[in-house]
Amino acid sequence: MKDYRELAWQMERIIHKYTQFEKKPQQYCKGLTLTQPEIHTVAIIGDQEGISVTGLAK
Repeated sequence: MKDYRELAWQMERIIHKYTQFEKKPQQYCKGLTLTQPEIHTVAIIGDQEGISVTGLAK
């Protein structure tokens, strides 16, 4: 049971760190700062011809 608790605690820490990383804005060029979710949104819109943010939300 102790090993399970230790593993669960470590997984929780990993998930927390990843969540914090996703929220942290990254500067990609001068004047352009985006978060990971914003980058993913831009990438999907770029890959899907004719889709918009509204279409992506649906």
